[in-house]
Amino acid sequence: MGTEAMYLSYEPELTALIGKAAYAKLAELCAARAKRGLVATHPATEAASRSKKSR
Repeated sequence: MGTEAMYLSYEPELTALIGKAAYAKLAELCAARAKRGLVATHPATEAASRSKKSR
């Protein structure tokens, strides 16, 4: 897991793709979600965890 959220580390690329205004809204929504602690675990990580528990 990285130390920085992807929307932050890919800011230049995302801004080039969607524009400054859209990126600003995306960053606002992502920051609000992170503040609430709503972080999704990758499905492969969940599957690996279940696999280890069933051994």
